[in-house]
Amino acid sequence: MSGVEVAIAIEAGKALASSLLSPKVYDFFTKWKLDTSLLDKLEIQLNSAEALLSDAEEKLIEDNTRVDKWAQKARFAIYDAEDLLDRILADVPAGSNKLRTDIMDLVEKSNSVKDKLKYKLKGIHPFKKAIEEELSEIIQRLQFLAAQKTALGLKEKRELASYRKGRLTTSFTNETTTICGRSKDRKRIKRLINSREGNDDALRIIPIVGMGGIGKTTLARMVFHEYKSEDSNRSDGVVFEVKGWACVSDEFDATRVIKSLLESITGEESKLGNNLELLQRELKIKMQGKRFFIVLDDLWSEKHQEWDVLKTSFTVGAPGSRVIVTTRSKKVAHIVSTCSDFFYGLDKLGEDESWSLFKTIVFSNRNSSAYLKLEDIGKEIVSKCKGLPLALKMIGGLLVSNGHDENEWRNILNDKIWENTNIIPSLRLSYFYLPLGVQSCFAYCSIFPKGYLFSMEEVILLWLGEGLIEKFCEGNRYEDVARAYFTHLRSKFFFQESSSGGPMFVMHDLVHDLAVHVSRGLFVDFSNISVQSRRLTYMQGKDELLLNNMSSIKLRHLRTFLPLRGDRFYGQDGFYLQKKLLGELMSNFKLLRVMSLRNYEISMVPKSVGDMKLLRYIDLSSTNIEHLPNNICRLYNLQILLLSDCRNFKRLPADICNLINLRYLKIDGTELEEMPDGIGRLTNIRTLSKFVISRGKSKQVREFEGLLNLQGELHILGLNNVEDTNDVVIAGFKNKEFLEELDLEWEHYRVRGTELDDEKVLDAIDAHKKLKSLTIKGYGGKRLSDWIVGVSPSFTNMVSLCITDCFNCEALPSLGNLPFLKHLTMERLDRVESFGEEFYGDSHAPFQALDELNILGMEALKTWCFPGGDRVGFKMLRDLHIKKCDELIKIPYCFPALVRLCISSCRNLVKLETGSVAEEGSSSKTEYRHPFWLIGIYGCPELEEVPNSFANSDMFQIEGCEKLLSVLRSQHGPNLTLKDRYGVPLPVEVALQECRDEMMEELTIQTSLSDLFIAKIDRFTSLKSLTLIIPVGSMDGAGDVRIRLPPNLSHLCICGHAKILITELSNLHSLTKLDLSSLVLESFPDVELPSTLKSLSLADCVALRSIPDRLLSACSKSLRELCIGNCPNLASLPSSLSTLHSLQRLYINNCDGIRQLPTISSSGPNYLTSLSILNIFDCGALECLPDGFHKATTLRELYLSYCPRLCVTEVLGFPANLRRLHICDCGKMKPFVKTVLPTITSLPDLHLEGFEDISTLDHCLPESIEILTIRAFPRLKSLSRVIPNLKHLRILKVQDCPLVDTKSWS
Repeated sequence: MSGVEVAIAIEAGKALASSLLSPKVYDFFTKWKLDTSLLDKLEIQLNSAEALLSDAEEKLIEDNTRVDKWAQKARFAIYDAEDLLDRILADVPAGSNKLRTDIMDLVEKSNSVKDKLKYKLKGIHPFKKAIEEELSEIIQRLQFLAAQKTALGLKEKRELASYRKGRLTTSFTNETTTICGRSKDRKRIKRLINSREGNDDALRIIPIVGMGGIGKTTLARMVFHEYKSEDSNRSDGVVFEVKGWACVSDEFDATRVIKSLLESITGEESKLGNNLELLQRELKIKMQGKRFFIVLDDLWSEKHQEWDVLKTSFTVGAPGSRVIVTTRSKKVAHIVSTCSDFFYGLDKLGEDESWSLFKTIVFSNRNSSAYLKLEDIGKEIVSKCKGLPLALKMIGGLLVSNGHDENEWRNILNDKIWENTNIIPSLRLSYFYLPLGVQSCFAYCSIFPKGYLFSMEEVILLWLGEGLIEKFCEGNRYEDVARAYFTHLRSKFFFQESSSGGPMFVMHDLVHDLAVHVSRGLFVDFSNISVQSRRLTYMQGKDELLLNNMSSIKLRHLRTFLPLRGDRFYGQDGFYLQKKLLGELMSNFKLLRVMSLRNYEISMVPKSVGDMKLLRYIDLSSTNIEHLPNNICRLYNLQILLLSDCRNFKRLPADICNLINLRYLKIDGTELEEMPDGIGRLTNIRTLSKFVISRGKSKQVREFEGLLNLQGELHILGLNNVEDTNDVVIAGFKNKEFLEELDLEWEHYRVRGTELDDEKVLDAIDAHKKLKSLTIKGYGGKRLSDWIVGVSPSFTNMVSLCITDCFNCEALPSLGNLPFLKHLTMERLDRVESFGEEFYGDSHAPFQALDELNILGMEALKTWCFPGGDRVGFKMLRDLHIKKCDELIKIPYCFPALVRLCISSCRNLVKLETGSVAEEGSSSKTEYRHPFWLIGIYGCPELEEVPNSFANSDMFQIEGCEKLLSVLRSQHGPNLTLKDRYGVPLPVEVALQECRDEMMEELTIQTSLSDLFIAKIDRFTSLKSLTLIIPVGSMDGAGDVRIRLPPNLSHLCICGHAKILITELSNLHSLTKLDLSSLVLESFPDVELPSTLKSLSLADCVALRSIPDRLLSACSKSLRELCIGNCPNLASLPSSLSTLHSLQRLYINNCDGIRQLPTISSSGPNYLTSLSILNIFDCGALECLPDGFHKATTLRELYLSYCPRLCVTEVLGFPANLRRLHICDCGKMKPFVKTVLPTITSLPDLHLEGFEDISTLDHCLPESIEILTIRAFPRLKSLSRVIPNLKHLRILKVQDCPLVDTKSWS
């Protein structure tokens, strides 16, 4: 370890007393003439308590209620001592000789003249007596507890405390190096995946069953990552088109799981909210007809119906799709298995396998022969782990910390903890041998529920906020210490990387059990609330009702109040917390260190927050607050203030510069108009996410001079308001060496006449050379500064560069010289005309690390040349996007590793000029030929040809390229799109001539019927998805010919003039999804849709007047979804709709001729029998819902929008099981709101919008409502008598209600 790391390790192992009784405490007592002998007595008692607690923990190996209660009381007494010391230190701001002004106010108000004179004349603390009495009481409690040691059989043990000093690892073991002993299991699982035999080949579900910690997740992850997905480079192995991973956990939540799967598949955050039906539908779209590989990790639910909710999404894939389910339960395995109760049982590791895994972790290069004395001890330790991989990893991680000290290995081998039967002994041992500081941080993580994903930054900020780092850290490098602690816990397998990808971590369930065990009594248990609890966390949007149950309990010792994001509501804001309840809770939390009200619908910070003088962490992100109260500026301990995405927030308090301990100020996503003066006094600040230079405030830039510790990201806006470049020079950005990301933004004016000023400002910024990311936006100079690239590649760490809206920029520096640049975006650089030699620079391999290149809106760009000489550029480029470069005629194709290419709206592009590359050891050159995932060319009307190498693409899409003369003959791609925006058919028959049937899976073509006949597309028997776009007038030459469709289609989309194709639909016996749009017909021909059809959509058929009953007559058992949209002349729905008793989703929109829905028979199944979603939108003539609508007992979601004649009366009745009701701009629904709505007593989600005549909602809303949206009620006066009655309310949004005062509840 380095010197810094050694220092951190020593500090982490500090004794309890020394961590609390710092020199700062002694100095305070001396200065204010408090009794320092009390501190000496406290130190003695703290040392005794710590030694006794070490022995108590050993006694708790087996259940011992008396010792457990004693240990909790001892911890509480220690916490009380820390609270007292923190409180009195907080009374005097750092660097001040005077008490806080609010303390002085109390002194002045006191009736004791004696106390006033003692303070003013002798410098004696005005509350000396109270402080000393409280401290004496705590000492007496500790003495009383110590006196019980004999009765409890406790002894003072100091050996463990001594051992913990200096034991800190700051590097971590790579997970991949610790996967041993599962090679046979891996091969067997892969064999099950790869085998195409058996009745379950269409969808094979493989349950992996085993006890906790045995390695189910590790094995699944290992297999999961061995298979390629469609965007990976091709290999000879099995390739799945879609791959996804989701952790299910013991609390089953289908919405969360499906959302996690979607985000894992797409790599993007889902925008669909928490609508289960929409999420299921989107997941099916992603997997429809594709071969997928899904892992559902840690499934506990033994309820068939809950599994069915998940399984329904897996029935749409292509044969060969596979799902792995890991579980501890054989019953779960029997439920999910697709092959006669089959499951794969995972056994414990054998003796040899266990030893192999252990050696991998403990000995370098698995070589234990160099430590023969340790082999026998190691093998005995391994045998105690009983074949559990998690136990072996954690005990191995512990022994690594010991080096190879034989005595310490023996101590661990002989430890009594191995006798424990509740917590796996090796886990408990690993915890007890952690340094004390690391122990505290790990125990804090018990606030997270099982399976909760957390980031390093999130956890570090919480540790800092709770004060866990500061007391184990000399100096001011808290973040370095916290990262070292986190890395240590990761290296010892307390934290593991999330299997779902991304920079997120999770605790294994068994490790989480350990965290809960060692922190028992410290966090609030809602089933048994203790007034001594220190930490309160709950799942936001779910558990707020639990807070009501504790409103009468005074949690005066609470340190952390933290609502946690739930996967179900991730990214959601507008959560509701009763104003009265919030006020009552906060008024009790005088000792709070961490407070979060993130995402709550609050517009004002509770006044009591200003009294929480120990607060170090405040998170008000994504709330409606407009400003902070001034008393927050007296929270001198505050280190973290998070205000991100407070859209109404416009100003910081003028006295914020008094918060001299502030380290993090996040104000990104706010509407901040200016910065207060004095920001430069915040010399401890590490993160200042945003800085606004307002007009006339140029001198404020100088505030950066003293902010030497800035790190992370900094976004500076309003650089056009800099009046003197010397202000920027003084700021000294060159010295901010910890900054990683810098965003520079000028106001974007097309004509400003300040080119020289902008250039001088950018030159003066001269950022340091270790910058990783740079964004320049709205810059008005003609050139970019030399410090960005210069003569040599000065930015050796630069990974990302974005230059946008630089409307006067005429030339770019030699960006090709940046050796590690991975992401480059150039957007709207209106005067840059060429990419030539100056662009590539003098590097032998320009842009050698670039992975992603975006060239957008470069209206003046005319030429783009190859690198000169034999140089090869863009060797690593995988993703290229070029858009709206109207003057560009040729693009040099010189990208040997490209995977994705998108070119759009380049109206004068004629050609992609093919490049070549010299092979190593040869002077000859070969054309680039490598596999693509996507080639997309859109809106390039002058493009005449594309390279033949594009044939090797999984997806090939051409749209709006009317001059394309030669379309390559795609022989390999499974997905081909050929479309034109201007009605000029492309030469489809040429493109399809040599396409191999067995490869073609998805095809989209725009062509005439005659060309379609010539192409003979029915020969593509492997085709699963087909989209046909037939332009109006393309019937010419087709005559009465019969055009056959591919026989095995599962998804067919027909758009345009294609009546002749409709007659073929009944022959498609595998069809499950049919989309018909823009058909030019008044009625369908006499045809019956296939009985396999599950989804039917009719859209934009403006001439359509009727739908014959026969069309749907064969679908009564199969059709699940029916969508009819923008058919304005459709007078009625077919009566056969009533027979669709399997229908689950019905969508009708923009059908102004429909007056009513089909009636239903009095008995027997009908289209309401299974319906779960009904959505009616913009149907101007619709007058009523069908008789018997109340019988739709399966209906969960009802959306009624823009139906001005629709009226629902109390007589009609309403479905009792409705879960979501959305009514928007339905003018005649006022009686419904007043009379029917109150009777829907189980409704949790309500959206009301556009009721111009309603002035009150008193007594209208069911108490069951959990999510409420009220929008566009211009006459609504108040909700003050409505909101308090909604006892279950979790999310509230009120918009466009000008008479309603939202502050009355927020």
